[in-house]
Amino acid sequence: MALIVDIVRSVLCTSWLNLLLVFVPIGYVAYFVNINSTLIFIFNALAIVPLSSLLTDVTEKIASDAGDTVGAILNISLGNLVELILFVALKNDQIRVVQASILGSILVNLLLILGSALLTTKLPDQEFMHDAAGTQLLGSLLFVSVFTFLMPTAFDHTFKGTEGAESMSLKMSRISAVMILLIYILYFFHEIKSRTPPHDVEAIPHDEENDDATLFDHDHILRDSHVNLDRIVAKPKHVSFGARTDRIISYVMLILTSTFMSVSAEFLASAIDDVIRQGHLSESLIGLIIMPIVGNVAEYATVVVVAARDNMGLALAVSVGSSIQIALCVTPLTVIAGWIMDRPLMLTFNLFEIATLFGSVLLVNFLILGEGVSGPLRSSGLKGGLMCACYVIIG
Repeated sequence: MALIVDIVRSVLCTSWLNLLLVFVPIGYVAYFVNINSTLIFIFNALAIVPLSSLLTDVTEKIASDAGDTVGAILNISLGNLVELILFVALKNDQIRVVQASILGSILVNLLLILGSALLTTKLPDQEFMHDAAGTQLLGSLLFVSVFTFLMPTAFDHTFKGTEGAESMSLKMSRISAVMILLIYILYFFHEIKSRTPPHDVEAIPHDEENDDATLFDHDHILRDSHVNLDRIVAKPKHVSFGARTDRIISYVMLILTSTFMSVSAEFLASAIDDVIRQGHLSESLIGLIIMPIVGNVAEYATVVVVAARDNMGLALAVSVGSSIQIALCVTPLTVIAGWIMDRPLMLTFNLFEIATLFGSVLLVNFLILGEGVSGPLRSSGLKGGLMCACYVIIG
């Protein structure tokens, strides 16, 4: 019994976000009692936040023992809370919410999370050594992300109103999804092949001589796009129960957190229609703003803490890398899942949405990545403020 208590304490006392775990049973009770749909939505949204943090933690632990390739695959498949919420909403036939959530998740990472990191970093004009080739790669992948959304949208608007236009747009979206996924798979194996030994985030020194952090390694996009908060704030007081027991605990926690999160996501998605019908929130607001923020709270906290420790290189890799992963991996997988479930999910957006995506990518390339190619990358609160302001305007 004492061992179980120690295990529970070691798992739950790792992050202040775990205080929100109280909303897991509250959200379940609210659903089964069938109280106000808005409260069901709020309680389950709050429940998802600590569950996502725990899932990221346990995925990171398992991935660190599994090796580079398996670890990267685990982070892609299990580390993406956004992917789980999208699949549940798609199953409930909430196509518009899913489309807005895909776009919103990219915007949250590019503007809000990266902008907050720039605002938080201690030195207003901090210089970073940078990898010009890596910076150009990030910029190129961001523009590829825009292209994957722009082409189906342009096709849909061009042939709108003609006979069979919707069917052709759906077919093009599905073909595009397959091609996008192939691009990501090629990139994945390219990075695995050219990978350097992974860095230990815990060992990041914090002293005067090492304030200039390397911008990023290519590893970050695949492996460190989900970095555990507790590994960065400080070395946690990890209680070891033996290698075999630790491994069993990790797998049990993986199953439990995945199950609880699936249920919470299901309850949250089931309340969306009633919330929209009652007029409290619109589909676009839920998909573009609320769900992406809920799905990225743990990552938001991580990036801000990383930036506060003057490691803007890792903060940049996590935020931009997550956006690329959502655009080139999560999005095509969601479209293909919709294809399997016979849901007409298309990569077509309205003019406002595609303009916000294109403008956000241009802003990040111009303010951050472009400067990294031409010379020393300087981060400043002004740039972060501009990016956060742009996100508020979109919201």
